[in-house]
Amino acid sequence: MRILCLLLAALLFVAPALAGKKHPVDPQARSLQRLTSPWLNEPDGFLGLRFGIPLTRQLHECTKQSYWYEDEQKQFCYANLSVAELGYADLMQPPEIGVKYKAVVLLLNGDVEDICMRFNHADFDKMLQWMLARYGKPTSETSKSERQAVTYRWSGSKVTVELSEGGDTPDESIVIVVTSRYATALTQGSPQ
Repeated sequence: MRILCLLLAALLFVAPALAGKKHPVDPQARSLQRLTSPWLNEPDGFLGLRFGIPLTRQLHECTKQSYWYEDEQKQFCYANLSVAELGYADLMQPPEIGVKYKAVVLLLNGDVEDICMRFNHADFDKMLQWMLARYGKPTSETSKSERQAVTYRWSGSKVTVELSEGGDTPDESIVIVVTSRYATALTQGSPQ
C-alpha cells in the first residue's frame, strides 16, 4: 500500500508537472472536468495528523508491530516506521469516519506530508458525502470514460485531496491527501 500511494502521488501530481501541464489530458478521454471557485476549506492536516510536523511527535508507536493485530492500548498509533528521507508508516486504529479503511502516512524527513487511505468501493458514496461536508465542492471532477472511475479533486495552494472511485481492485477506492512540499520533493528528488 505504501508503494501504491507513493506511485499514485507521483502519477497524479508529478507527471503533469514534468510535462508542463496543469492537468493531464487524454485526447480520447471524455472529460467531466469542471472548475469551481477557489477552495476555501484547505486543510492543514488529515485524520488528526498535522502536515509538516514529525509523526513521532503526534502519535505513539503501536505496542504490537504487526499490521493485522490491534494495539493493546486501542489507540491511534503507527507501525512499521521507515525513517528515510521519503519515509512511511502504517496507521493503526485510525479515527472513525463512518467507513472502514486502512491508511498509511508518507513522510518527508520524518514530517507528515501525505496520507493515503483505501476503503471498500461500496462505501464510496458515504466517503464522498463525508468529503463534501468537510471540504465543500471539489475544485475538479474527472472521468476518462463512462466505465472508468470518477476522481474528485480539491486543489489548494498547499494541499491537494483526491478521492478516486478506482483502486487496486474493482472493490476498492482511494483517498490521497498530499502537500505541495511532498509533491515538489518527488519531482526534484529532495525536499524544498
